[in-house]
Amino acid sequence: MEKPIDYLEKNKLVYDFFKQLTTLNTASILIIINLIGKFETAIKWRFIVTISIVFFLLSLFSGFITMFTTVIDTANAGEDPIIPSNARVALIILSVGFFIFGLLLISIFVLRNFY
Repeated sequence: MEKPIDYLEKNKLVYDFFKQLTTLNTASILIIINLIGKFETAIKWRFIVTISIVFFLLSLFSGFITMFTTVIDTANAGEDPIIPSNARVALIILSVGFFIFGLLLISIFVLRNFY
C-alpha cells in the first residue's frame, strides 16, 4: 500500500525543520562556549550558562530522536511506526521548548553580564 505524496512531504518538512533546529542548537552551544572563554573573569550567574547548555543539549538529542524516527517511518511508509504519533508530537514539543528555554536563559545571562 503506497502512501500519498502528502505523507512523504510532511515527513520531509519535519526532518528539515529538525535539521535546522539541531544546527541552531549546535551553533548556540559553540557561541556560548566562545563567549565564556573571552569573558571568563567578570561573569556573573555562571549557573545560567550551564542550565542553558543542558537545555540546548536536550533539544539536540530529542531532535535527533525525532529525525531518526521520521526516517524510519518514512522508510516503512508509515505502516508500522517506530513510535506512536502522540509520542512524536511530545518529542517535537519538548525539542522546541528546550530550545526556547535555552535561548531565554542565555538572553537573561547576556542582559545581566553585558548591559
